[in-house]
Amino acid sequence: MVMTAAAAFTACSNEELAPALSGGGVEIALRSNTIDASGVATRAPFADAISTSNVLEARVVGSITDNFVGTAYVNGIMKFNGGLAANFEADGLTGSSLFPDGVNPVHLFGVYPATWNISAGGQADFTFTGKEDVMATEKVSTLKQNVIDGSYKELLFKHLLTRLEVKLSAASTAVSTLGDVTAIKLIGDETAGTTPVNNRVLVANNGAPMNATFSSVSATSMNFYSLSLDGNGAKVYTDNAPATYTLTTASTFVAYSMVAPVTASAANKKEYFLELTTTAAGVKRIPVDLKSSANTDFAGSTAGRSFVVSIYFKSNLEIAVDATVEAWIEEGEWQGEYAID
Repeated sequence: MVMTAAAAFTACSNEELAPALSGGGVEIALRSNTIDASGVATRAPFADAISTSNVLEARVVGSITDNFVGTAYVNGIMKFNGGLAANFEADGLTGSSLFPDGVNPVHLFGVYPATWNISAGGQADFTFTGKEDVMATEKVSTLKQNVIDGSYKELLFKHLLTRLEVKLSAASTAVSTLGDVTAIKLIGDETAGTTPVNNRVLVANNGAPMNATFSSVSATSMNFYSLSLDGNGAKVYTDNAPATYTLTTASTFVAYSMVAPVTASAANKKEYFLELTTTAAGVKRIPVDLKSSANTDFAGSTAGRSFVVSIYFKSNLEIAVDATVEAWIEEGEWQGEYAID
């Protein structure tokens, strides 16, 4: 998904935006409007249109040098509600929230959640654990004259991670044989093998968070967190991992995690590896192959894609796995069977 944020260094004469003037200067403001299905608030994936009931709180960083040399010109929080322009929040603001004197441009990028760490040279990094929707924007440049003319620049927030949602079901005989599922984890991907490169995003210098690279800090696995449906069929994401997942004959959403993307190819049949533990069958490593919406082998980056992984325990205790894709970007389905020894 992509979120558009119109950048404005604007004056009070525009009643729709109406950011404040401070000391006669023009105060920096941004406006965020929509989410487009083309590309990951902590707790749950950010979805739907930005609005007063779905506020996007992001960190926005600005520099007066194109390559973000030295300390940022401005670094602070903005809360976008899809309507009036957002100014920098006073709490935690460093630098100046006013457009500088002269005619030189200001260069901006945004990251989400707002807890990204920003250091000198426009470097940004964020440690994630599987329950955070991590987003960033390309760098944009704007002039004071752009604001005077009302031609506001836009920041496009893009999801950097891949969302995996797990559904569980079993044949009636397998339900009684297996008992409960006690843990679901991601233990690796095609890039790292059995070591998940999923718990830190490292962003290159020069204000380019979209060029994020991933490295492992200390985790040997990524946790999954509780996912269910409410009475209207809407997905409910939480920050918690239940002690057990009860198996039933109906395929049921039980867990999700947001993990580092991989670059899939038609030749690779094991983009991700899940570890599933049952009370009776112990621990099994389950390779997951990804399919496109055309039901061909998925190829390309999985960033911004959301895959539904349906795990089915057959009566003979073999595991059948479907991997379908839901919005953010929907792709396809894959099925494979694995025996539990």
